[in-house]
Amino acid sequence: LNVVMIPVIAFFILMDYASLLSVLDKYLGQDKYQGARKYITVSSEVMAGYFRGQFIVMAILCVLYTIALKIVGVDAAILLGVLTGLLSIVPYLGFAVGIVLSVLFALIQFHDIWHPIYVIMGYAAVQVLESFIITPRIVGHSVGLHPIATIILLLIGGSVFGLVGMIFALPVSAMLFRLYRKRFEEKARNVEKGESQTYEVEITEVDKAGDA
Repeated sequence: LNVVMIPVIAFFILMDYASLLSVLDKYLGQDKYQGARKYITVSSEVMAGYFRGQFIVMAILCVLYTIALKIVGVDAAILLGVLTGLLSIVPYLGFAVGIVLSVLFALIQFHDIWHPIYVIMGYAAVQVLESFIITPRIVGHSVGLHPIATIILLLIGGSVFGLVGMIFALPVSAMLFRLYRKRFEEKARNVEKGESQTYEVEITEVDKAGDA
């Protein structure tokens, strides 16, 4: 239950982003507020992209699972497919719940072993597509990560921290990457500004020497 609540809580924090900034503005000094706002803005952008990508993936999975169950011939294909897709916001939860319910529906409906096997094969095929193609391309692109990096981060997050690691691997890595890039760009601008100022001083000194 705690794992299920994590993305829900994160979503509502994101929705209340403006209120969070107003609280920071009220209780922090201007300098601290500007520094905190930079991090919160980056976090908000990443989380917005992450949830946008996840919602697209959920919609695609709803369609794919429904098609797979329709091909097998399960009567409740739409209900089960949509339920599986919606629960996929939590890694493997939709797959686990959906495959169990779908196998039970297939057993009750057809009274044989072959149709449940077909259901398992359909779910396995969609899961492979979701893990190695759909999520890396859509969610990875939404948060600014390469598909290969997305796969590696999900594998590392899942192996080290389990389901919580899989949920936070992409947004946290994307936040760190963006903050590092923003920091690097700021330093580069400062270096360019310093070189420009040095060049102007040198030009001024040369002009003065010429006048003398």
